[in-house]
Amino acid sequence: MSAGRDARWAAEDVRLPAATPNPAVPEVSSPAAAPRSTSSPAPTLGEDTGVLQRSLLAWARAAGRDLPWRRTRDPWAVLVSELMLQQTQVARVVPRYEAFLARFPTPAACAGAPAGDVIRLWAGLGYNRRALHLHGAAAAAVARHGGRLPGTLSALLRLPGVGRVHRPRRARLRV
Repeated sequence: MSAGRDARWAAEDVRLPAATPNPAVPEVSSPAAAPRSTSSPAPTLGEDTGVLQRSLLAWARAAGRDLPWRRTRDPWAVLVSELMLQQTQVARVVPRYEAFLARFPTPAACAGAPAGDVIRLWAGLGYNRRALHLHGAAAAAVARHGGRLPGTLSALLRLPGVGRVHRPRRARLRV
């Protein structure tokens, strides 16, 4: 962990919560009650979280859709996708995401445009307030961080439209 990283984030970045039994969820006691694929047994929450993590990542590589925001490590592109995907179907987001980044490839490009232009490219996604928040976040990045998204969680959380709901994806937003 780098010295500048927020300590609260470090624990949430990598660790899964410890497995605890939930009395409201009955345990499956027989294979007939819960059929599984015969190709490989699924890890249980009681096992080492590293095994579970590797299994989930392998599953995601095999079953995950090829989406443009999964092919980038650019913090701006990831933030754009996060805001666009809030309460919006993926199929609606993909073409608008690509058009948006073609027009506004950096926070500076977005901040330098009138808010109306940002909203016009957002058209069809709904919740236009998200477009205004993104425009405000871009302006704040330009004014406070030299046109880049901030490298600390606390600074990122101070951007307009970025809040605790975005923290799980913060790992992809590293600068």
